[in-house]
Amino acid sequence: MKKVINAMGQAVKVMDFAELQALQGFVHKYERGMDLSDKRLVVRHTWGIGDTLFATPVVKELKRLYPTCKIAFASSWPDVLKHNPDVDDILPVGEFNAGDWVHRFGGHIWVLDFNLPGLKDGRVSPKISEHLLELLRRQPAQLNNHEREFITRSRSLYTGRYKQIVLDAYCERAGVNPEVKTVYYYPTDEELQRLQGFISGFRNENRRVIVLSPSSSSLLKDYPYWNDVIRQIPITTTWLLVGNPHDRWPNPSKPNVIDLRGALKLRESAALTLVADLLCCSDTGLLYVRASKNLPCIALYGPHEPEAFLKYFPSVLGLRSTTICSVGCGVDAVACSDSTSAPCMTALKPELVAAHILQVLDLK
Repeated sequence: MKKVINAMGQAVKVMDFAELQALQGFVHKYERGMDLSDKRLVVRHTWGIGDTLFATPVVKELKRLYPTCKIAFASSWPDVLKHNPDVDDILPVGEFNAGDWVHRFGGHIWVLDFNLPGLKDGRVSPKISEHLLELLRRQPAQLNNHEREFITRSRSLYTGRYKQIVLDAYCERAGVNPEVKTVYYYPTDEELQRLQGFISGFRNENRRVIVLSPSSSSLLKDYPYWNDVIRQIPITTTWLLVGNPHDRWPNPSKPNVIDLRGALKLRESAALTLVADLLCCSDTGLLYVRASKNLPCIALYGPHEPEAFLKYFPSVLGLRSTTICSVGCGVDAVACSDSTSAPCMTALKPELVAAHILQVLDLK
């Protein structure tokens, strides 16, 4: 099998007849409840960090039920899956490439694909979400009939988007029901010890360490008032910022805030969240790394209802304003059209967020 560029500039694969025959009949769709004994399963989920983590209880339960099954995981975030004892192989991502997978495993494979437009009740893909947001920012007179129809249908999808608990939706799609409902992340002792050493100086000064992950995968899930929150917290705390160095959140000027965005790799950031006293964030993947260890977190929600995400994570305090938007995802066609922050996020007062941080850390 080789790759060439066709006349339209597209990368395509060329197989000879023998390779085509080998591929045909070797790729099978995973069916709920099927016996996976001695089979090769490819779990495909290439969305965000949190999405990858929400698939881990499915993998763990399938491995428990069928210990002789070999499970590979195709993910955009392979570091999240490192050291996971239930994952036998981590596959490179890209376009769905069953042919390469058949050659890699040398036989039949079964594919459990979480990259579908909906898990259940209208859970939509990120690409559809972004297209909807782009349309909502336009004035109604700028929309054609097809775009208006898309908005109408998308509203019904979003309205029912999180009626089902998200972790349950993943398990239901695979037809499993684990006794323990949580996600699984496996830090190494070396990772934890290294980050413990990094914050030991703050601890020696009796300072409480708060990790802040201020940005998420969407601007409309980000909280714009973290500077105001930090100003209301005693200077005896140390705030460590993690995330993308190109995040829009402005660099704070307070001396007790250290900007580590871009300085840490993903697993280092994850380890830092696990050794700190508190994690503050929006709905982002690092939240579930810490929540899976039953450690205290404060997560801010606007477009999404926290209950659907946090049912099995009691250590997380999910804060959300009571602002109601006309679209179930929380993006209002009028209020959000000229805004870079969702009204349901800006309505969450910094004083309220700060008060909960003080309470969780038992600070006066």
